[in-house]
Amino acid sequence: MIRILEAFGEPIISGGQEAFVNNIVESINTDGLVIDMFTPYYCNNDLYKNNVERRGGTVYEAGLAFAPGSSRFNIKKPFEELLNRKKYDVVHVHSGSVSVLAIISEIAKANNVKKIIVHSHSPAERETLKHILVKLLFRNTLIKCPTHHLACSVNAALCKFPRSIALERTEIIKNGINLEKYKFDLSKREKIRNKLNIDDNIFLIGHVGRFSREKNHEFLISVLEKLIAINCNVKMLLIGDGELRRDIESKVHKKNLDEYFIFTGNVNNVDEYM
Repeated sequence: MIRILEAFGEPIISGGQEAFVNNIVESINTDGLVIDMFTPYYCNNDLYKNNVERRGGTVYEAGLAFAPGSSRFNIKKPFEELLNRKKYDVVHVHSGSVSVLAIISEIAKANNVKKIIVHSHSPAERETLKHILVKLLFRNTLIKCPTHHLACSVNAALCKFPRSIALERTEIIKNGINLEKYKFDLSKREKIRNKLNIDDNIFLIGHVGRFSREKNHEFLISVLEKLIAINCNVKMLLIGDGELRRDIESKVHKKNLDEYFIFTGNVNNVDEYM
């Protein structure tokens, strides 16, 4: 039996990293594999949790408070405690944080994990001085500790890994999805529109993404303002949750645009909304 740990540097909700792993878990033959998940924070996605547990795995939540942009060294203790209790053949690390990729891979190496995979799922909007310094601080760790480096693109690799690693040792893994789930289905369309009270004459724009700075929801507000001036029968559907959701809802309210926006929060049937 091969024991695999999918370790996340953020909460397990409905983000791209978690969706990528869930798609893999649903698609591969898991005979002979035990796949667990770990987050230093929390998991509020029952679909992903059930998919793991149904295949004999466990989702471990350390329960730390999630504070984007702050130091991540507090994740060391709960991860070390997990590896002291459980032995894994593979640790696969997913995070938008360079420090998380380095810290978890270093702990995994110290615990004699045979395969340590660090995975970059996105490039940076821009390289700040802080980001450059963090990359320098963890450069040697990300060279010596992981056995494999993965990224969704070369730019994503360059964002997280030392340049030599990004260009010479990183394997590019495209973010594949099950296209069958996203085929047009009139009954699904009618079900969702009825659920949200959206008339057929409404021109509906949809957006799926975590409410964070890089997703640029403020731009969506400005786009809708211009569209309303052309066609008042328009609405915008925002699927997702995140640290900036309340801020965006407040800005929508201050602009008197509440009737034009629909906030669904996280959903597990994005394909039906699409």
